[in-house]
Amino acid sequence: MKAACIPDIVESCYTCPWRAESFFCHLSTEDFSAWADVTIPSIRLPEATLFIEGQRSREVFHICYGRVILTRADGDRTLIVRIVEAGEILGIAEAFTSGVHRHTATALDPSHVRVMENSAFIQFFQKSKGVCRSIVQQFGRTVDVAERLRFVSAQPTAAARLAHLLLYFAETQGKVGEDGTRVTPFLSHKEIGQILACSRETVTRMLGRMKRRGLITIAGASITIV
Repeated sequence: MKAACIPDIVESCYTCPWRAESFFCHLSTEDFSAWADVTIPSIRLPEATLFIEGQRSREVFHICYGRVILTRADGDRTLIVRIVEAGEILGIAEAFTSGVHRHTATALDPSHVRVMENSAFIQFFQKSKGVCRSIVQQFGRTVDVAERLRFVSAQPTAAARLAHLLLYFAETQGKVGEDGTRVTPFLSHKEIGQILACSRETVTRMLGRMKRRGLITIAGASITIV
């Protein structure tokens, strides 16, 4: 797999090359200027932790570039809740409730993140109607993703859960070609198992079975659904 490049820190939101990817980057001129002034840019390398399950919330995190995995503990297992794409803000609910984080957030890719203290975020929210609309839009998208992944988790067998997860990847990031729909999950078999609540070996075995049946082809990190 080709290694993802590490982005440079973008100090100013006005020169950010990823603005089109976020609800929060399309505020009014006044709100956007204020947003840029109160957030602090940082780079998080893969496997770097943004916050930990059970930790008291102090900040919100705007994912400008890259992706983040949300996980939760389930006994002696770690389950992946969902993958957060660029453009989303993490920690909004905890900021308003002064609560603890329900999940652990870990960078999946080299990620550019803007950080804001909870108190500053709440003040900003109270003053800006544009931020209110953006939060509603984000919650709507988050609910859609959560409902789809809940449907995946509700399937009675690991094979059915894997099939529906691949279809979800195809719908959200698939590229249609002559041979089928190609997806590149950028997840290890172990991480896919954490989503499906099964072992890495089970994922490898099920993918091999799908390949032998002609349902998929595998080339490196890419899977093509025939």
